[in-house]
Amino acid sequence: MKKHLIHFSFLFLFFNSHIVIAQQNNWMSIKAFLPHWNGAEISLIKDNQVFYKAIVTKDIFSFTGNIGKALNGSLKVKASKTNFYIPVFWESGTIKIRDAGSGVLVAYGTPSNDLYFQLNKSFDSLAAEQKNLSFAEAMKFKINQAATFIKNNSSSIVSMQLLKDYFYLAA
Repeated sequence: MKKHLIHFSFLFLFFNSHIVIAQQNNWMSIKAFLPHWNGAEISLIKDNQVFYKAIVTKDIFSFTGNIGKALNGSLKVKASKTNFYIPVFWESGTIKIRDAGSGVLVAYGTPSNDLYFQLNKSFDSLAAEQKNLSFAEAMKFKINQAATFIKNNSSSIVSMQLLKDYFYLAA
């Protein structure tokens, strides 16, 4: 009987520790440092629905919540009468948002957001390395780069966003 109690205790601790770890892995945090965006309204969007709204105060916006499974979505910034949208992958971890200059906002800090940011940066750099490309030719070059990534990573959540960016919105 004592042996069964010890085994049960170990099993109980094992399963409880995995439940706690699984619950912890579903949390995401968003930390945004947005100087010059004070007073702007931030909306977090998934499945075409706003799930959180707040105002940038003292250059900062933050959110913490349980996300469940990773999803692609967007962050909308409404500043005066202008709306800015950036793609964001809602996934476990700390997602960081920053102003990259000229009103361009970027998301990074989690695996999918980092990959998306690096891919777009790479596509831009590779296109710039091509000499004497017109805008249309540079765009076609970037579409080919995106297509290669999608073909090689068809199950990636980032591929879904690239399909939207380069094949749906660009058409």
